[in-house]
Amino acid sequence: MSLWIVILVFIIVVTLLALYGTALSTARLFQPDCGVRSRCFRLCFLGVLAVFVIISVLLKVINAVVIFMHLAFFLLLASILSRLSRKLLCHQIPRAAGFTVAVILAAAVLSCGWYLDHSVVRTDYTVTVPGNAPELKILLFADVHLGSTFDHDGFADHLKSMEQVKPDLVVLAGDFVDDSSTKEGMVAACAALGRFPSRYGTFYVDGNHDKGYYGTVRGFSLAELTRELTDNGIHVLRDDTVTLGESYYLTGRKDLSEEKELHRGRKSPAELAADLAPGRVRLVIDHQPAGQALLAAAGFDLVMSGHTHGGQIFPFGYLGLLSGAIDQVYGHKIIDGTSFIVTSGISDWAIRFKTGTRSEYVVITVRGDGTGTGTSPAVSADTAGKAPAGASEQSSGGGV
Repeated sequence: MSLWIVILVFIIVVTLLALYGTALSTARLFQPDCGVRSRCFRLCFLGVLAVFVIISVLLKVINAVVIFMHLAFFLLLASILSRLSRKLLCHQIPRAAGFTVAVILAAAVLSCGWYLDHSVVRTDYTVTVPGNAPELKILLFADVHLGSTFDHDGFADHLKSMEQVKPDLVVLAGDFVDDSSTKEGMVAACAALGRFPSRYGTFYVDGNHDKGYYGTVRGFSLAELTRELTDNGIHVLRDDTVTLGESYYLTGRKDLSEEKELHRGRKSPAELAADLAPGRVRLVIDHQPAGQALLAAAGFDLVMSGHTHGGQIFPFGYLGLLSGAIDQVYGHKIIDGTSFIVTSGISDWAIRFKTGTRSEYVVITVRGDGTGTGTSPAVSADTAGKAPAGASEQSSGGGV
């Protein structure tokens, strides 16, 4: 909770500074020597504040903050360049020119950010693991936040575009729904997801938003979400492990918020790995990319996560990394032989821009390196929604 208070205070301070800087730059277009106590500044501040309120009503407060933050940054940059030009080149850049360029640059960056947020691309990774396990193609996506960037019909459209992957396994790494999701949309989205074709089926883990932050405001509970998922053949994993044929284990973790926010606890990586026999490839779905050293020490081969939105707004997405709340913002890295892949997600939460990344779904090809005795290929042609061939639950507490 203390981290959220720090973040809230930071946002408030940044917003006030952005409004102040924008108002001051605007006022000095009309009165170059304008001070903060002048009538000109007060009028401009009221005008800027009115625009901020209008944008907040149309796009939510957080997006108004993002817009004015970028505008204030480029206005500050223009002011610094103007002063340097005057001192070093003895040339004064007209205020109107600097203001205009700053507005254009801010608009350009935000327009690109809007496009990168609302368009979804494919990202491919290849992960090599020890042994002779058969090749496994995984479709990974996360952070749908249904009802944010797109509704259930938009989600169904994205699923259709992802069908060309023809994956063996589909992984939904949390934050499927949000407080803005409707029950009708949730039900329809679960039905669409249940129809997605793959060999082993679709596996889901909870994210911190799936359980809801504000009680039953959204119109359905986590239990109702779970029921719709399972009724549509989607495997819900909560500290559970299933076997995929003779070559792979798949473990789905409870979300980190179970420990940090709800104080319910979840199994440690060592506990999850304790009953896993050697010789199989160990895959993990963990919504938040945290505790990676423990997962590597437990001997898992591949860990798939979301949560970070790839940083979303540069450079603020890396504050979680600096604070130690997460271990990775985006991409693929290897720790002691364990691969960690963090996706930026196919949507957003509340912010409608992505200036530090872009929306994506991920295709992971897992291949054995040919060492060891290996295992025999076991990928079957089961239809989506049915239990994987030879699947068995290794630990209790989940909805497989």
